[in-house]
Amino acid sequence: MQIKSIQLTNIGRFSNLTVPLASKADNNTNITVIVGNNGSGKTTVLQALTTALSWFVARLRREKGNGSPIAESNIKNGQNEGNIYLHASNEENDYRWSILKTNKGRISSTKSNLSQATGLAAPYRQALTADNETSLPLVCFYSVQRYVDDISVKLTGKQQFDQFDGFEKTGASFQRFFA
Repeated sequence: MQIKSIQLTNIGRFSNLTVPLASKADNNTNITVIVGNNGSGKTTVLQALTTALSWFVARLRREKGNGSPIAESNIKNGQNEGNIYLHASNEENDYRWSILKTNKGRISSTKSNLSQATGLAAPYRQALTADNETSLPLVCFYSVQRYVDDISVKLTGKQQFDQFDGFEKTGASFQRFFA
């Protein structure tokens, strides 16, 4: 799975922002670096990516699972609604989905479209059904509150984790990831 781009409309400080993410085929790398001054919107982009991917993770866990909604506080001041659009792909297909949040008491001009998040999750669900040892995509985001001061660097024995451990809010701490 590869994330091709994310588009924010009326999210945070952005009226309309499209961030293309590096692809190995186009750039000979798959690393995207987001750099900016404090308050420029780096965290807004990463949080929006987290919100969009939460719907893929939820649809991976359950076909009709619900991811994280856009918080009303993340809608740009003075706007009726905010949208996050994600473009992802696997080896065979492109997938696009959108998450919409409308402020209370407002009429939305469109609605969320999550069917392709379900479509992207389906092959992983099928693979898990056939083989319990199937690997899942690594999806992680750790905020600026991360730290590793009190984590032992000595590993005791073999660490065994379930594929869904990282997708659980309670099991996805930076400490556990570091261990």
